[in-house]
Amino acid sequence: MSDNIYLEFTAKEQEAIVGHLFGNYSFFQKCRAAVKFAWFQNPEVAELVKLIYEFWDALDDKRKFTTNEIKGKIGKAHSTDIRRQNSLNSTLDLCLITATTVGLDVLSKDMTGWLRIVTFKNSILKAEQFYNRKEFSKGIPWVATQMQEILQLSFEADDTAQFKDVLGDMKKRQVDHGDCLTIGHPDFDALLMNDTKLPHGPNWNPNNLATQTKGGLAKGDTTVLVGSSNAGKTSTIISIIFANIFYFKRHVLYYTHEQKGDDIKFRLLQCFTLLTSHELSMLENHHGHNLKAAEVYKLLDEYLTYVPWTKPTKMFVEDVLASIETKQEEMIAKTGKGYDLFIDDYPGKLKAHHFATKHSSGWEEQGYIYDRFVNLALHYKFHAILATQTNREGYKINRGDADRMIDQDDIAKSYEIAQIASNVITINRSNEDIALGVVRFFVAKCRSNDPKWTFVTVADYNRCRTHGIGSRCKALPPGTKYGTDTINELFKDKDKVASYERESLAKLEAEMEDKPVTFAPNPEVLKQ
Repeated sequence: MSDNIYLEFTAKEQEAIVGHLFGNYSFFQKCRAAVKFAWFQNPEVAELVKLIYEFWDALDDKRKFTTNEIKGKIGKAHSTDIRRQNSLNSTLDLCLITATTVGLDVLSKDMTGWLRIVTFKNSILKAEQFYNRKEFSKGIPWVATQMQEILQLSFEADDTAQFKDVLGDMKKRQVDHGDCLTIGHPDFDALLMNDTKLPHGPNWNPNNLATQTKGGLAKGDTTVLVGSSNAGKTSTIISIIFANIFYFKRHVLYYTHEQKGDDIKFRLLQCFTLLTSHELSMLENHHGHNLKAAEVYKLLDEYLTYVPWTKPTKMFVEDVLASIETKQEEMIAKTGKGYDLFIDDYPGKLKAHHFATKHSSGWEEQGYIYDRFVNLALHYKFHAILATQTNREGYKINRGDADRMIDQDDIAKSYEIAQIASNVITINRSNEDIALGVVRFFVAKCRSNDPKWTFVTVADYNRCRTHGIGSRCKALPPGTKYGTDTINELFKDKDKVASYERESLAKLEAEMEDKPVTFAPNPEVLKQ
């Protein structure tokens, strides 16, 4: 093909092409085979593509590359020119952000049409030679071959489902369903997915959640957690984080948009250590608590990536998505796979560049924002938990003004949020519930099991723990009234059960990985 070719796309579309090279490996492979870096009109973008191609060509094991790897390549290529490094790195960041606003579906289709037309245009010269020499019969096989080659040129993904290997498909499904995340209790997992509880066998351990459940949160799905202001959404999220990290050693990516990062770190420490605020404030005076806290920090440092994403101005979903994709690439480079669980608390605080110049309602924008996270979960195959607020009606219901649970239509701003989610779980805490220390989780929607069940549990908000394997809890079928019988059952043997989770935590600490826990004690504490 002639070298006098340039991509006939806008500067923004060309930047998006480069951004999508990182997010879609199949698209990159097609570009590497068919698109020359010199075709990009912006010299900096063209050099970026050149460096990307060079990096990938040098790999012994051909694989997806990360942003940091390409930035390292930029640093080596311009080791003595810091200004040039910064300029190319800025261009790369711009390409990644632009890719979040210019979808690949439409772009890849336009690129397919462009390349086919350009290839057909160049082939006309060869056809003219056959015509001028009157070699019509010789031209027949050439035309057939040329047309076949042109039709095979494509940047579009083959999204057609194949029905060829039923045993392979069933095995893959079995593996996928055996690699779920937990919501924090075997009975709660069972409400979200069938056949999650593990049988009582030699490996079953009452102190280890990983021996009791396979988990009820499938990878690629999204759970929306709904609650009114101060209902306990953050405590619920942190309880879920604890269960997945402590018992299953899952890698979790956690974004918040409204609370101080130090406050979240403190609440994580409360949940993982089961220490109150007062006990943590006296940490340096208690050697045992200090050791436990140090061990928890080591665990969090290894398995939790926490990003307190708060800005003094408007926060945009496109920027958050670009940050998530960067974190995901870094995790893939580090462990060979991405995050298992992603949590955002909460996307309702974000705006969308997509709607910056449009006259649309707030509910439409919110639906768009949550949908981007749903698609991200599908793409990266992690489970996403997204928090959201109730509307005024939901607040009144939670207060106890109505004899029903908060449901899907009580979500603030956009009902579309419930429509696109795999699961919708509402947090219900009336004034009576608060007095008793009880929280009710209502499964308003569930794609993997029958909805409308309620998981009632005694929570410990002083230790930022809403539920766990030691919690006094009960699963109520649809239509069951929550009343005196349930309360009596929950508080039966109260003193005996109250310390169960503490004992479970202590026992499991000694059993982690079948070896004694190694602590990193504070030297100052040891001196005292």
